Amino acid sequence: GGSEDAGRDLCLRLTSRRVPENAAQKDRTGLPFGVTVQPFKPLPHFPVDASALPDPADEVARCGDCFGYVNGFCGLERDGWVCILCGNFSYWNSDPAGDRGKPRYKRNARRNELPEIALPEYEIEVAREVLTVNPREPLGTAPVYVALVDTTAPEETLELVRSAVLAAIEAVGPDALFGIVTFADRIGLFDVQAAAPSVRRVGLGKDGGLAMPLEEALPLRRLLAPVGAFKEELAAAVETITPAKSRFGSAGFSRLGVDNGTIDGGDGPVSRRAFGPALEATLAWLGADAVETRGEGRGADDVGGGGDLRHPSCRVLSFLAGLPNLGDGALDDEIYRECAADLDSPDHEEAAKAADALGQPRVDFYADAGARAALAAVVVDVFSLGGGDGAAAFTDLASVAPLTEQSGGALYHYDTVGKGGASDAPLPRDVFRLLRAESQAHHCTLRLRTSAEFEVAAAYGAAVPDDVYPGLYHVVRCGPGDCFAFDFRHKSAAGFGRRGDCPPTAQLAFEYTALLPLPPDPATQAARYLRQRRRRVCTAQARVASSPKDVFATVDAECVVSLLAHKILATVEEKGLSEARLLLSDWLVILTSRFNHETGVARFDPKDTAAVDGAFTSCVPLQQMPRMVFALLRSTMLRPRGVQPDERTRARALARRLDPPSLSRLLYPRLSSYADVDTQAFPRHSLTRTAVTTSNGAVFLVDAFDVVVVFYAPAQPGSERASLPFPPPQGSAVRTAVNELREEREVTPRVVYIRGGAEDPSAFHDLLIEEQDVDGLEGGASGFVGFLHTVESQARRFMREA
Repeated sequence: GGSEDAGRDLCLRLTSRRVPENAAQKDRTGLPFGVTVQPFKPLPHFPVDASALPDPADEVARCGDCFGYVNGFCGLERDGWVCILCGNFSYWNSDPAGDRGKPRYKRNARRNELPEIALPEYEIEVAREVLTVNPREPLGTAPVYVALVDTTAPEETLELVRSAVLAAIEAVGPDALFGIVTFADRIGLFDVQAAAPSVRRVGLGKDGGLAMPLEEALPLRRLLAPVGAFKEELAAAVETITPAKSRFGSAGFSRLGVDNGTIDGGDGPVSRRAFGPALEATLAWLGADAVETRGEGRGADDVGGGGDLRHPSCRVLSFLAGLPNLGDGALDDEIYRECAADLDSPDHEEAAKAADALGQPRVDFYADAGARAALAAVVVDVFSLGGGDGAAAFTDLASVAPLTEQSGGALYHYDTVGKGGASDAPLPRDVFRLLRAESQAHHCTLRLRTSAEFEVAAAYGAAVPDDVYPGLYHVVRCGPGDCFAFDFRHKSAAGFGRRGDCPPTAQLAFEYTALLPLPPDPATQAARYLRQRRRRVCTAQARVASSPKDVFATVDAECVVSLLAHKILATVEEKGLSEARLLLSDWLVILTSRFNHETGVARFDPKDTAAVDGAFTSCVPLQQMPRMVFALLRSTMLRPRGVQPDERTRARALARRLDPPSLSRLLYPRLSSYADVDTQAFPRHSLTRTAVTTSNGAVFLVDAFDVVVVFYAPAQPGSERASLPFPPPQGSAVRTAVNELREEREVTPRVVYIRGGAEDPSAFHDLLIEEQDVDGLEGGASGFVGFLHTVESQARRFMREA
């Protein structure tokens, strides 16, 4: 069954290569037992493109009892096979398979070379359909994209939005249909296909929705222009998008007074932003009003996905410049004004309560809209364009975020969107990358089967359980980096047995639809797409640990941190921030205690006086665990004080999707140093000012996943260091490293260059997290060293008292 180290490259990553024999041994380790799943991770042998020809799904053998898929871990015999998951014997099918004219398995001398036997991961084809775009009536046969633009944004922000919409038009390709809708206190519909391009305006009615359906104002086929034929007209229309001028009128304000075209929010005029009505009307226009939300079960077994869809694919890109405060779905900043002072309270319990209050959705409108969009296969992305301070910067993303979660869209938040040059800004690049992603999986279903001795106890991530079929999950859209996590439990006290006779095995079945471009129709030159339904199967097996030490030695720390983060974020939603933070710090104390006891460093004994080792000195895989827990407690997601609420919402949404290495980087940045802009000195330092001053580096690069800071150490005027080129020139080692990070990330990191001694270094110092304190830590010790000391003393007390 393959080497123990092979697991890191699979779609499935177990928390340790050797897993606890039973629940009692798991408790002795103090570690979780589970798996992270990255179902759409690129598979080199099975590219998602139209030229790939996976084997048909109905040819691959399945267990007659548990419906698992045959794999290399199963017992293969002449007449049949023994399922590694449930132990059931199934006979091989004797019918000829495919065009070979012979059975696939029975009496096949090369059976062991079949992908499902030879490889731990493989793909098979469930169905395929060629879609030809009708050039005379492309609506319904071509992919659809709509940009929904908030024109209440200031000009410098709108300049970036215009760049982002132009990037979207470039990314979607000539065969797509593209429409532009703007909103402020009225909705603007851009008709670029008319002889004289124009904008139709629709106001709000008295019920909080629009005064008329958008189809009456402008037929959808007129709004959605074929990009190939109308690219210049679309680009010209984008350039005409300017900040909305305030006008008097329109109903639908939620507890806010209206005067002369702006809303009085208490501290002066606030822009009127009818995002809810614009969204609702656009979704209805695209066909998302004729579906019932969350009906009966949506798919049997591992099957699922969209039925008769109105568009081959459909995406709404929403650019939101502030609080949606007009008409349906209107929100106000009352909760922010009530809680803002408490967010910076010296009492961290008060701050945590305020953070909890601001983290709750205040309306169901956006979750309902997202659920309807999902059933109509319309993906809605939200790009939140921050700016301003305090209440002016509050968009209440906690209320809006369910829209993207339910519809499979992406949520982005930019707190400094209007600063810096447009050429370097993340927004246009993020939009381009999102739409240009080589492949996206849509209408996905996911099932994780396990061998008989253990089972899934909980699932985490953007997956929705099926209403009818237990263990089947639906995922609206899945990108290559998207990750989910599952917690396991042993089914009986005996577990896997002392000799490991029942090797722990998990099998992922992930089914999805991909829309892939084909060469044009040879006869008519019409654009064509392949709509392909594919099923990916990944089987992973672990060995059974002989002792807790065995588990410690083979732990996958990144995977444990990922599962832990998912569990803690779920606890935040259920029980609040304070309870989740307490649970996390208690977990580290218990892990430290168990480790010290099992390795003989210190004992569970009231009389034992041995010093506790909180740094896991004898166990390399666990050594990053205290730093990761410290970083998680200090993170934007879990730190009670000093975090802008929308930034917290965005960070939690991002963390729920990230794969283990990316999440580790988001939590604990990497600091490297350079002797000059072309010579790296050290690839990694601890995140302390001491490390910076003693390293003698001239330039430092900190990669914190979504922000990258390049810091030039202060230099004496006239010295060689003072003459280093700033910022680092293209082609230099530092700039090359920065560019590589920007290219490889799905979320473009913001890049900050700082000349030490001449500019504010706080953006750099803020990332040296080992200098910083954890809120509410007893003993008041500072920084990571103080945190570790506190954990050790709490573990010592726990071991004396337990």
